[in-house]
Amino acid sequence: MMMNCVPESGRRSTADSRLRRADRRGRRPAATIRSMAALIVAVFAILGQLDCSETSCSAAFPVPAVDPEPLQAVAATPQASPADAKPAVVTPKPDRWSDDAVASAFSRSCGGYSTDELLITDELRKEFFVALAGSGEPEVSDDDRREALLCLLRLRKTGNLKSKTVLRGQPSEPAMRPTAEIAARVVIDRHRITTDTLLADPRYLRELQAEAEKISPSASAYQIRKAVLLLRKTRQLKPELVLQVAQWGRQIESMTLAETRAAELPANPGVYLFRDATGYLYVGEAASLRSRLASHLSGSDRLKLAEYLGDQTKGEVSLELHIFDPDSPAKQLRVRRAYESELIRSRTPRFNVRP
Repeated sequence: MMMNCVPESGRRSTADSRLRRADRRGRRPAATIRSMAALIVAVFAILGQLDCSETSCSAAFPVPAVDPEPLQAVAATPQASPADAKPAVVTPKPDRWSDDAVASAFSRSCGGYSTDELLITDELRKEFFVALAGSGEPEVSDDDRREALLCLLRLRKTGNLKSKTVLRGQPSEPAMRPTAEIAARVVIDRHRITTDTLLADPRYLRELQAEAEKISPSASAYQIRKAVLLLRKTRQLKPELVLQVAQWGRQIESMTLAETRAAELPANPGVYLFRDATGYLYVGEAASLRSRLASHLSGSDRLKLAEYLGDQTKGEVSLELHIFDPDSPAKQLRVRRAYESELIRSRTPRFNVRP
């Protein structure tokens, strides 16, 4: 009879390889057995340290006494039947609003006005959401309002709105267009959004108005939005390619000249834009925005700009800053100049020599 002459180490190696194959197949018996063994050893170690007679276990792990009277009182309390319970009020989530529901709400609330007019008129927007929710003043978040209005615009673009729109809103004031363009570009560039999203989202509308009032303090919200619609239709708000590509940790800030003088401006590299209610005045670049703007405000070396800033009869002048990370490609002069040149080309500032 042949004896098994495989050494002990060989047997262990063979067993280990079988366990590894089992692990690869997803069974992992070795890990499970080892875990159970460790648990058993730990339990016996604990039991060996405890005297588990009735007295000692009670002392080690006391069980609080339970007063039966409260339990009997609870058992005797009559429970409300399902018929007595008030049904929970379930408000349909706006993300579940169907295309048909949005189209129906528009037909019942538009009053003969177009989707664009509803988009820019606060009262029509309010009526639309009341119609969409079914009754009363709807509790709808800003996100949900945006999505519902974007759905409405999509239905219009695909020809799925059957309501007749025969009424027009107030005419646009041409004087508001430069302010509207500047304010809209700031919000669109800052958040990388479309014009439709700008007009549909209540938060961006509030930001748009705040930016407009830095340029024209008495700007009408309706007229600013109306001008943005016209700029959208003529494709004048399309973001420049350089702004889509050149992120570089960019932040876009805006402020009045009074705020600029009082603030501690960043020393970062960037591009700056002077503007007022007539449009863009001057675009420049700087390795340090703080140093360059300080020289402009104390007496600009650009004579036309200096004269304009010093003329007290002019309206409010404000600044727009495109601030870049110090370690970004914008620290290079040629990169900043490329960015600056694209803004000069597309925004036609009055006091710049065209590149």
